[in-house]
Amino acid sequence: MELKPGYKQTEVGVIPVDWEVVELSQAADFLDSQRKPIKSSERAKMRGAFPYYGASGVVDYVNNFIFDGEFILLGEDGENILSRNVPLAFRVSGKIWVNNHAHVLQPRESFDIDYLTAFLESLDYKDHNKGTAQPKLNKQTCLKLKIAKPPAIEQEAIAKALSDMDALIQSLEQQIIKKQQIKQGAMQLLLNPYDAHGQLKQGWSIRKLGECVNIDPENLPSNTPPDYEFKYISLENAKNGVLQGYSTEHFEKASPRARRVLKNGDVLIGTVRPNLKSHCIFTETTADWICSTGFAVIRCPKDLVSPYFVFASFFAPFIDRQIENLITGSNYPAISSGDVRALKFAAPEYKQQLQIEDALSKQDSELAALKAKLEKLTVLKQGMMQNLLTGAVRLV
Repeated sequence: MELKPGYKQTEVGVIPVDWEVVELSQAADFLDSQRKPIKSSERAKMRGAFPYYGASGVVDYVNNFIFDGEFILLGEDGENILSRNVPLAFRVSGKIWVNNHAHVLQPRESFDIDYLTAFLESLDYKDHNKGTAQPKLNKQTCLKLKIAKPPAIEQEAIAKALSDMDALIQSLEQQIIKKQQIKQGAMQLLLNPYDAHGQLKQGWSIRKLGECVNIDPENLPSNTPPDYEFKYISLENAKNGVLQGYSTEHFEKASPRARRVLKNGDVLIGTVRPNLKSHCIFTETTADWICSTGFAVIRCPKDLVSPYFVFASFFAPFIDRQIENLITGSNYPAISSGDVRALKFAAPEYKQQLQIEDALSKQDSELAALKAKLEKLTVLKQGMMQNLLTGAVRLV
């Protein structure tokens, strides 16, 4: 491959000719010998204001510290080495305590701490994993990690650009949290059948859910042709109220739990933990959709009960408390379709249901727009990291 003028091939890939490549041992000092784990029973006796860090962040707060300054923590063990659900390398500062599940790094003067943190976080550690039963990054492996070293002024510029993007992402995350809290408050107000005096609101009624809607109205019969092909929705496909995928199945190979026939507007209610709240509204208009019997399928009479109102009600306290009471103390944390039929369902007249639906749908739309923006920014940041940390884009 022909390189662009001003670039060279190295152990970390193609980088500018004026960048160096060093091992992490030359970029930072490891202070692992100063770490000290504390058992949870002992931490309970020494609660305080100082953060107690582990592999993925703050674990607890204690009344003493063993480090004071600016450091990078790099997770030493745990599934996060492979899954990367949370940052593996992250900056910490001030008076802190660190257990033996995170390497403690103090960057040398020739490295900007934010640049080095970003570079370490950008690495793929799968090939450096030395664990068997549990993923692990031992110190000797980490010391030999190859680090790209731009000139100091460029390190600072890269760190500043990525820090600005992080601030934008964090601001958006805070907006989403605030919007979720606003929506939760609106749900508690709008879906509560009782007024401030504990009286049933005018126009509302409380009946068994099974008296208002059809539950599990259609199931595939046992004589279904073996080659019948359908789109299958499992409990894992519904998350946070949204249908996020499906698989294609044939009747002869399908799980016994693949039986519920779906139609547009059906409400899918997860009935088995850990997916007890895998609820969603089915909005597809095509045929041949089937879901697991781990769902109770609710079909609402047209112009009498709003599917969205039913769906939202399962996230509100009135029904949520009933479900919690049903599964409390159960060895098998689940509810049955019969339990769903027997749930008390509070609703106003249909016209008011639609008004409540409109108010909550607007909240959903605003949340969805913020989450879409966050997703785009996250992808943009990944692109920035790739370009800036390899020198493909120069800031100086």
